[in-house]
Amino acid sequence: RFFCCFLLALLAVCSSAHYEWEEQAVDVSTQIISFTLALPQRNTQILNRLLEQVSDPTSPSYGQYMSPQEISALVSPPMSHLHRVEQWLRSHEGITFRALGDAIRVSAQVQHVERMLNIRIRSYRHLSTVILRAKERVITPPPGVEFVAGLTEFPLPPTTINHKVSKRTQQSSVDPWDKTDVIVPQTLYHMYNISSKLLTQQEHFNFGEIGTKAKTVLAQAVIEFYKHAPSKKDLSGFQNGTNMHNIGKYSKVVGPFNVGDQWGEQTLDVEQIMSVARGVPTWYWTVENGWMYDFTVNFNNMTMVPAVISISYGWTSVLECKIPLFNPECKRLGVNSEQYIKRTEIELQKIALRGVTVVVASGDTGAPGKPSSCFVSKTGMLLNPIWPASSPHVFTVGGTMATNATKLDPKTAPPACVGKWFPKCVKTCTEVVATTNNSAAQITSGGGFSVYNAQPKHQQKVVEAYLKIKGAVPSNHSLFNAKGRAYPDVAAFAHHFYIFYQGRRTYADGTSAASPIVAGMLALWNKERVKAGKPMLGMVSPRFYQLVSKDPTIVHDVTIGNNKCNGQQCCKIGYTATKGWDATTGFGSLNLGRIIHADSTLE
Repeated sequence: RFFCCFLLALLAVCSSAHYEWEEQAVDVSTQIISFTLALPQRNTQILNRLLEQVSDPTSPSYGQYMSPQEISALVSPPMSHLHRVEQWLRSHEGITFRALGDAIRVSAQVQHVERMLNIRIRSYRHLSTVILRAKERVITPPPGVEFVAGLTEFPLPPTTINHKVSKRTQQSSVDPWDKTDVIVPQTLYHMYNISSKLLTQQEHFNFGEIGTKAKTVLAQAVIEFYKHAPSKKDLSGFQNGTNMHNIGKYSKVVGPFNVGDQWGEQTLDVEQIMSVARGVPTWYWTVENGWMYDFTVNFNNMTMVPAVISISYGWTSVLECKIPLFNPECKRLGVNSEQYIKRTEIELQKIALRGVTVVVASGDTGAPGKPSSCFVSKTGMLLNPIWPASSPHVFTVGGTMATNATKLDPKTAPPACVGKWFPKCVKTCTEVVATTNNSAAQITSGGGFSVYNAQPKHQQKVVEAYLKIKGAVPSNHSLFNAKGRAYPDVAAFAHHFYIFYQGRRTYADGTSAASPIVAGMLALWNKERVKAGKPMLGMVSPRFYQLVSKDPTIVHDVTIGNNKCNGQQCCKIGYTATKGWDATTGFGSLNLGRIIHADSTLE
C-alpha cells in the first residue's frame, strides 16, 4: 500500500492523489458480500518461541517447519468458543460461513448482513473497481469476536504510472530522463553475482514434488492488493527488449485476475522477479478488497503455498488504520493501529512457521515515512516507520541507485540498451542510497525503527554498533524507537528500471522493484538449498545475519548517502549510510554467488 507519485502502487504515500469512491444508487440487497471475523488467539508466546527455534541456525529444530494444521491447533480458540460464535451466526437468516481456526469467513446477501450487524451496506465505485462497504463508521464486533475485517475498509487504488518515455524530438534530442543510468536484468546479473548456472533449471529437478508437511513448494510469488494484472503484450515487449524468456508464464494464479485493467506496479513486480529467478515457478496472487490481515489469513488457510513471496506495499505504522481520503480508522474494526498490526504479526509468524520467506519493500519516503511533511505530530516522533516493512518477521529491502557506472557492451547488450535513441545500460557501478536529494531519483529509500515491534535478537549487535556512530542517527533518540525492529535488512536497485508498460518502453523507480529482485535471488538460494538436501529458508533473517557476521563479502556494503528526504521535500533528520549495517540500506546489496557458497560451507 505505498505508492510514490512516480510509480509505486504502495498505497497512499502520495498526498497529491485525488481518488474518490462514489456511492452508487443501485439496489445491492441481494448481492453477496464476504468478510472475516477475527477470533481470540491463544498460545501466542509458544508460537513465537517455536518460530525462533525453527529460524535459528544454531537450534536443533532449525528448519523443522510446521504444518498448517499443527499451527492452527496451537493458536485457535477452544472449540467451545468457536461453537458459540457459529451458533450466533446460525441464528441469523441466510448466513453461510467457513471456520478458519482463529477466524471465520462469512458470506451472505447484503440484506442478511445488514440485519445481523445492524448496518447499511452500499456499492462504491472508483474507475472500473466496484466494492460493497458499510456506511457506518463503526461496527461493533459480535460476541466472542475481536474485530470484523472487510466491511468498512476502503482500498486506495494505485496511481497510474507517470510515464518518462524517451522520444525523439524535432531538435533530435533525447529526453533528459534517458541520460541517467538504466537498470536491466543483465545489470542485476553482473552486480549481484547471479551466474548463468543459477538461472538454468535442470530438467531432472521437479519443483512440484518439493515441500514438507508444511505444504510449502519451491516457488516464488508477487502479492498484489488489486485484481489487475500485466498485459501479455507488455510482458512480451519487456521480454523482447531484454532478451528474457518465459516472462509472464505463471505456474499458478490465486485470486481475481484482470489482464484488461492493469497498473504499473504489477508490471514492474512481474518483470523483475521473473527475470531474476528464471526457471523458478512463479505464482501471481491478488487480494482484491483487503489489506494485510485479510491476505495473511487467506494465505494461512491455503493448502499449498509458495516458499518466497514479495510484497511491494506498505503504510506508516502509526497511521496504519487511517489512510488518507477515506479514513478507514481501525476503530471501525474495533481495534487501533497497534492492535491491528500486532494481530497481523501473529499471522506473519504462522506464515514463517511453514517455511515461507516474506520479502517486503522498505518504502519510498525515506526516514520521515510520510511524503507531505517532515513529521506526524500525533505520534510524538519525527521519524515514522513503515509497516509491514518494520515487521520482525519479514526480510525488508531498501533502495539504491547507480553512480560511476560502466556500461554494457553494445555488442552483447539487449535491444533495450542499443541504438542512437536508446539509453546506455549499467554493467557495474557504485551503489549509493537512493534519494531525491540532488538526483534524478523519484524516491528515497525507506528505513528506520519500528514503533510497535521489538528488536529481534539476531540484529541487536549490529544495530547497537550503528547507534554508536557519530552522526549516523539523530542525536535525540526520542525522535525514534532505538529498541525497535530496525530495517531494512538489505537493499537493491530502486532507480531507473527499464520496463515495458502500456505498449511502450518507460522507466520506473521504487523499492517495489527492489523487493521482487531480492525475492527472486532468495528463490534461487532456496533452490540450491533444496538440491543440497537442506530445508528452505523460511524466516531468513537469523541465518542471513549469521552469514554476514562470518563472511562480510556476501554483501556489497553501501556507505554513501542518507534517507532524510521524503516524497516531496528533504528534512533535517534521518539516517545516514555507514560501514556495516545501517538504517538506509541495511547490510547493502547481495552477492548471491558468495551467499550460496557461504551457506554451503559455514555452520
